[in-house]
Amino acid sequence: MAASLNLTIPGGEGALPYHPYFCEENAYLACERFAGLRRGAAMLFIFGTGMYVPVAEQRAGGSSGVVHWDYHVVPLLHEGDDWLVLDPDSRLTSPAPIADYLDASIPAPDATRFRLVPWRVASERFGSDRSHMRRADGTWREPPPPWPMIHPERRALAACLSRAPTPLGDILAGPDALQSRLIRAAGIT
Repeated sequence: MAASLNLTIPGGEGALPYHPYFCEENAYLACERFAGLRRGAAMLFIFGTGMYVPVAEQRAGGSSGVVHWDYHVVPLLHEGDDWLVLDPDSRLTSPAPIADYLDASIPAPDATRFRLVPWRVASERFGSDRSHMRRADGTWREPPPPWPMIHPERRALAACLSRAPTPLGDILAGPDALQSRLIRAAGIT
């Protein structure tokens, strides 16, 4: 079931599209909206050094709030001197300053990796054919969103999740490296 997410976007109006278990598409569509508002935006890919990354304060995490995702993607919005995270899957107030989000949501910082993909790069290279959400027999692991696939011909999701450097951005080891990159690169969008 697709839904809209009522988040207050500084300088914007309207709800963001949202569909559970398709965080990369939610992030892409949010960044597209931010770019239309002439705001800096980026997609932040979060993954672990192993098969899963624990992310805390997640709605799907039951009483503990922790979900071990294979990966998670959130949109970032550059506002003033800060980067804001809009994570529709989070229990935290959204948007949240990046430092607050990382402190509350990343319980294993040494085992967490990030790929920061500026919107200008994502808009030209990102795409998903949703094949990662299909079982071997072709059935869906989770129902897909009602909107069309995002540039399925690009098939760039695997590159975004790769543990190796790609033209989509470097791998940043832990929250400190991510925050240093954001401070240095306020104009990455």
